[in-house]
Amino acid sequence: MFSALKKKFQSIKHGNRRQADKREQYPRAAPSIDAPSVGAALAAEEAVISAKAVAVHVESTTTTTTTTTTATATVVVAETAAPVPPVAKKVPMTHVYHGTVELHDDYHWLKDQTPETKRPEIVEYLEAENAYAKALHYDKNKELGDKIFNEIVAKISEDDTSVPVFRAPYYYYTRNTKGLQYPIYARKKDSLDGEEEILLDQNTFTYEYQSLGEVKTSPDHKTIAYSLDTTGAEDYTIFFKDIATGKTLDTKIEKAVGYIIWANDNKTVFYGRTDAAHRPNRVFRHTVGSDPKEDVLVYFDPNEKFYVFALKTNKYIFILSGNPTTTEFNYIDADKPDSAVKTFFPRQAGHQYMVVDHGNRFYILTNGGGKYLNMKLMTCTADNTDMSAWTEALPYDPYTSFDNAYAFKDNLIAVTRSDGLCRIAVVPYGADGVLGTPQNLEFPEKAYHLTFSSSSEQNFESNTVRFSYSSPLTPSQVWEYNTVTKERTLLKSTEVSGGLDASLYAIDRIHVPVPAGTETEAPFNTPVSQTIPVTIVYRKAMLKKDGTNPLHLYGYGSYGASMDNWYSPTIFPLLDRGFIYAKAHIRGGGDCGRGWYETGKFKHKKNTFSDFVACGDELVRLNYTQHDLMSMEGRSAGGLLMGAVLNLRPDLVHVAIAGVPFVDVINTMMDASIPLTTGEYEEWGNPNDKSYFDYMLSYSPYENVPKDAQFPHLLVKAGLNDPRVAYWEPAKWVAKLRDLNVGRGKTDILFDCKMGAGHFGVSGRYARFGEIAGDYAFLVDRMQTQQIAKGLIAAKF
Repeated sequence: MFSALKKKFQSIKHGNRRQADKREQYPRAAPSIDAPSVGAALAAEEAVISAKAVAVHVESTTTTTTTTTTATATVVVAETAAPVPPVAKKVPMTHVYHGTVELHDDYHWLKDQTPETKRPEIVEYLEAENAYAKALHYDKNKELGDKIFNEIVAKISEDDTSVPVFRAPYYYYTRNTKGLQYPIYARKKDSLDGEEEILLDQNTFTYEYQSLGEVKTSPDHKTIAYSLDTTGAEDYTIFFKDIATGKTLDTKIEKAVGYIIWANDNKTVFYGRTDAAHRPNRVFRHTVGSDPKEDVLVYFDPNEKFYVFALKTNKYIFILSGNPTTTEFNYIDADKPDSAVKTFFPRQAGHQYMVVDHGNRFYILTNGGGKYLNMKLMTCTADNTDMSAWTEALPYDPYTSFDNAYAFKDNLIAVTRSDGLCRIAVVPYGADGVLGTPQNLEFPEKAYHLTFSSSSEQNFESNTVRFSYSSPLTPSQVWEYNTVTKERTLLKSTEVSGGLDASLYAIDRIHVPVPAGTETEAPFNTPVSQTIPVTIVYRKAMLKKDGTNPLHLYGYGSYGASMDNWYSPTIFPLLDRGFIYAKAHIRGGGDCGRGWYETGKFKHKKNTFSDFVACGDELVRLNYTQHDLMSMEGRSAGGLLMGAVLNLRPDLVHVAIAGVPFVDVINTMMDASIPLTTGEYEEWGNPNDKSYFDYMLSYSPYENVPKDAQFPHLLVKAGLNDPRVAYWEPAKWVAKLRDLNVGRGKTDILFDCKMGAGHFGVSGRYARFGEIAGDYAFLVDRMQTQQIAKGLIAAKF
């Protein structure tokens, strides 16, 4: 249960900054048709964009030279010359902070917080940037993009079915069908040989953008509820469908958070809503079939620094209010949805805890107000949940981060982390809630990703537990482990359509010393690693180890998020072109425990940036690559990483990709009206405190672009409807970079803003792969041009 809580909490608390690396992960939507081109994959979106009036065109013409001038940009195009980028107008604007600090912001005019539409001059400028990117790269390198796209598709399973979950008398599953963009939700009664009953087919929806939040069936199997976002703004509508008739009920809940919680009475649903700043702050109770206007407010948290969501176990509906430093649990009996909300233990500043129930007993993961930084497992009975009644269930291990726990009938499952790797242990129950010795499961690969299956996929009365395993070279597997016999049963191994010979590739790990002078003590003397793990993947026959391989370095390093080493089909087009793929598990993330996170946040945030630079330098020193053959990528808070590193070391790489980058740090964090901003104070600091303001200003990418720097080739991504990192942050950054001429006529800056999407880009499996393929075509084209210039390859491939 803790796992689901943690994922939900992180998805909210990471708010407008975090991408959570979704671009890199194996996308969850269904694979689609036979290897269409990137253009075909993005056809729907392109059609919409093309239908709009593009006021500023960037294209070759039949005239010698054409100059188009508008209120927002000037673009010069010539018959044979490369397109010239848009030049955003300057509108002088000065922010005055703390009474005396003046920050000039000539591109503030690009900011428009209107939810549905933006000012015409802004749309005009963004479309001009998109047209320039299309002309300079996406059209020019379409053939390469199509090739990369096909290579990605060859590394997925086009026809795929999840392992069924039995909830008597039905087997529930999802399946992805070749030729379709999205998954189909279905079930069979009594036997897997029975007739399939389709519950929900997302492919029948006609929205340009569509993202399902959750799909939940009522306990009596008669009604299905699902939440749907159709703009990318993460405002969900909850629909209810009668399974027997196939009809969708007229009553729907709009402007909701994505989660859906069924009570055990089969008619009551709990859901969340946000405030004007897009902060989830309320939980409502709804009776299916009734007017949502009659819904009852169950819980409200007025504290703007706290986020609220709900989750169900078999016995309780838990309501969590929390932020990155403090949490509070409340709960309702799932059999009595009208009963009053009870507080498990009142919040105390700095105290984080999570709760899971087991019969008449609770298990609590707690940081003890900070002294157990990596979390300690304690227990109490349901009769008294006050902290004074909590007793030790397992001894505290300061070297291991205790991330999650699942309470099965006869064993508790512990999910922990150390040295950048996730681990699973079976822990037997003892008397009075005290647990026995953990029995760890071992895994053979040097780097991997473990996901303990969600509560809805487990049978807590059983002696078997289910988990998923993957690695950069192992597509997703689903395993069942018998806690009595210690046997593992492989329930599913994903077969990729184009085949994968893992023996052609290798995974290595190196440990890079933290940069001298940045050693930082974690709170409560918690032990912290002094080396940075880096995971490296490459094709064996193409590794030269003489510094002549291109290398792509990925990083994130915020919110305590761990960059696990999962299977990603998108890295193989790079590996098969001789690239080394490396992932830096830097401070600010959670790869090496809570101390690793604490020493990379607040006034230690610069450790994240220096760690990444150190990893790049070490990979060069070890002869994996050279700086002018290296590229880098990060998204959201990882986009902040890209901006800060570019300012710090513009010579580190030859190509960079900054996805939805959080780069206008000061101006965003000083504006409490921007969605989710105040909750971010617990991650970056409150800039209304002058000491935090000064520190944040010292690394904010938008304010610190070096005026005499030579930047690498740069691709910047954004989504117009993004509620987490607003489109204007990357737009303003790109405009300023162009004005300062950081390319010096030698490198290109491209800005691609998806006009109908949000933080996570386009929806749909193939559309998503198409977008990634187009982006990686930029990386490959610029890098192979460099390789040719250095005499390392004869031609692009």
